[in-house]
Amino acid sequence: AFSADDRPAYAAWFSDACTARSIAYPSDDWLAYVLARREGMAWAIGSTPGVLAAVLQLGLGDGLDVPAVTLVVAPAHRG
Repeated sequence: AFSADDRPAYAAWFSDACTARSIAYPSDDWLAYVLARREGMAWAIGSTPGVLAAVLQLGLGDGLDVPAVTLVVAPAHRG
């Protein structure tokens, strides 16, 4: 599961223009939503020392007709 400790590494990816224009910045509101796991879930996937990817899955309660899955890969590991 995504934790508050994962956010600094994830937030750093948003200095990359492609990441920043593709998905919303992980704001305080976003973090609170993810940690509460109301209508969605989020996972951080990676290995020490850094997170390589964060998978964000949002549920139907977000006004979606179908579940949506977003995969964000650390810019340094895209290729």
